Amino acid sequence: MKPRSDLPRLALVGALALAACGLRSDADDDESGGDETSGLDTEADPREGSCDTPYVLPFANFEVRGRLLGPGKVRGWCGRDAADDPDAGPEDSYIVTPTFNVDVLVVIPESEFTPTLRVTRDGCQEDVFPQVCATPVAAGDLWHFFAETGHSYTITIDSPEGTDGHYTMQLLYGDPGVAACPIHPSVIDQKPGGSFAWANSFGRRQGQVDGACGGPGAENMFQLNVFIRARSTCASPPTTASSRC
Repeated sequence: MKPRSDLPRLALVGALALAACGLRSDADDDESGGDETSGLDTEADPREGSCDTPYVLPFANFEVRGRLLGPGKVRGWCGRDAADDPDAGPEDSYIVTPTFNVDVLVVIPESEFTPTLRVTRDGCQEDVFPQVCATPVAAGDLWHFFAETGHSYTITIDSPEGTDGHYTMQLLYGDPGVAACPIHPSVIDQKPGGSFAWANSFGRRQGQVDGACGGPGAENMFQLNVFIRARSTCASPPTTASSRC
């Protein structure tokens, strides 16, 4: 039998000095209008690197290199929502268990196919809602999630059906920095005695950042410049994506 994936090569990588950012909204996992059957494959997959037997990574900055080949086993909501079945092919899964609360930055710098990235907490089957579900992932895209002690996190690289290709993935621990945050181009200068109102909408999409009180859905970030030390008060009307400061 031909293996679905080559055993990845693992290597330590250097840490990045980055600054913190970001919280997210809740994600909408509405799958109405589609096939209501779950399609879950309950048969255990003994292959090393599968969802049932993921590669165990140390809790440290790491780079993995692997090859995806063969049939797929597990899919995610962002793949099922796409028209071209971007995660219907083979996948590799890696598991990490943090010893302290920390941001984890995931980068796929090289890939011979168009990858899908999923991060799930305490499991990786399709009934576990992911903290990250992103497709397509371009080379060098920055995705991160907040890892908490007492939980394990499975990072899955998925692919389109019929894939036979190599990839590189990097995991980096620490503050992700503003480079990993989708900052709105609008900039607000907050002057003494002044106020401003900010309103926007959240689309049904995956967010790019995470935090201790964030969620996996879309986020909205903007830059606020403050020129003197002062106290600021912000209020958000219920059930709206607006704030007044």
